[in-house]
Amino acid sequence: MGSQYRKKSFMAGRNGADSLFYCSFVLYLTLFGLNLMLHSMPLYYINICLLILSVFRFMSKNIAQRKKEAAVCDRIISYMLPNSSQLKRRLLESRTHTFHECKYCGSTLRVEKRRGKFNIICPKCKNRITVRNWL
Repeated sequence: MGSQYRKKSFMAGRNGADSLFYCSFVLYLTLFGLNLMLHSMPLYYINICLLILSVFRFMSKNIAQRKKEAAVCDRIISYMLPNSSQLKRRLLESRTHTFHECKYCGSTLRVEKRRGKFNIICPKCKNRITVRNWL
């Protein structure tokens, strides 16, 4: 039996990493960095509790409850960052496309990542726009 099989069998039926895990872990790392500068004991204990909570969520077998908690976290994130799905899509597509703003209506235009000068027609306002890609 290999180590990959042991890892898979150990994590079978467990929650694993979800959006709330990532949020709490990023918060942990942020507070850890802040605590390196401040040397505060209360911040240290908050940080330890946050790390324990993150590991507990990761290892939990109560997947239904963890999904409910993650859904609440997703709603809060989408309220605080209304364009988070658009930002995520833009980050994923940044390897193959560049993004430009229409001068007339302000909408975002997606252009294939090729070097040169391109004439694009905005789908929203139908104006012709010249964009230059330097990549």
